[in-house]
Amino acid sequence: MDEVYRLQAGILKTLSNPRRLEIIHLLADGPREVTRLAEEMGISQPNVSQHLALMRSAVSSRLSGTAARFATG
Repeated sequence: MDEVYRLQAGILKTLSNPRRLEIIHLLADGPREVTRLAEEMGISQPNVSQHLALMRSAVSSRLSGTAARFATG
């Protein structure tokens, strides 16, 4: 199986949470502060921050892994 499919599956797994999808849809309209996201979603700011941190971590770890594979050939 091609590695790109594994990378995409990992990112999609992270985004499979309804709250994270809601965040993505809200951010598609433009940047927002975490406090504003929390207000719009009706959840706490720490909860939004946790979701954002998880998404950031998932994407950056996959991107850095991809970069390392390209660098080593």
